[in-house]
Parts: sequence; structure tokens; C-alpha cells
Amino acid sequence: MRPRSIRGAIVDVLRTVIEIKTVVAAPKQKLAGPLPLVMILYAGFNQSPAAAKTTQTIYNFDIDLYLPAKNMDQAYEDLLELVPRILRAFRRNPGLNRTCYYSIVVSGAPFFNDSVEQPHIAHSFRVEAHTIE
Repeated sequence: MRPRSIRGAIVDVLRTVIEIKTVVAAPKQKLAGPLPLVMILYAGFNQSPAAAKTTQTIYNFDIDLYLPAKNMDQAYEDLLELVPRILRAFRRNPGLNRTCYYSIVVSGAPFFNDSVEQPHIAHSFRVEAHTIE
């Protein structure tokens, strides 16, 4: 249940960013919904022993942000504005609605797609949710 509840809290955090129009919490082959869109994917876990016979489990989630890119220059500027807003949203809720001890966005990078169907600019984020179990 822990990954599902953490994913739900990530959805809640991303919905506080008013520029994001669609939040998708499962993998999709095509971008389904109006852009800007974020897709959240569970990306596994890491474990290590912790104090007092407990285990630290770190659940990893990959978040992909997609923005429309009819004008690539403007889309890039929009991306540069939106990334810090997403980071601030996670900083305001580090416990992800108390589903974990703390969380952090550990990395991210932009990527581009100039497909004819739906050109977009995108940015990935890796979120770690730390728990003690």
C-alpha cells in the first residue's frame, strides 16, 4: 500500500501547481489530456538497515512534465518558469501528506520531442520518498 499512497500524495502536490492541466498517475503510451501534463511512474525502491531493528525504504518515482511546443522558444521559457514552481510545491510538502518521513526531488533533466502529432518539450524529475519501516 505504501507506493500507492505516496503516489496519491505526489498527485496532490502536483495539483497545487496551477499551470499543470493534467495529472496522470499510470503509464500511458500516448499523452492523454491537455498539456501541460505530468505523468507519474513508480520506479522501484532501495532498502537499508536502520536503527532499532527497522528498515529504511526509499521509494522512487519518475515524473515527466510535458508542455506544448508549437513555438519551441516560448515552450522552453515556459519550462524554465514551471520547473522551480514544481520544486517549490514538493518543498512545501516534504512528508507527502504524511505518507513518508521525508521526500526530495533528487534530479531532473529536460528532453525534447518534435513529433508531428503533438510536438512538446518535456522535463523529467526523480522523487525519492524515504520511509522507516
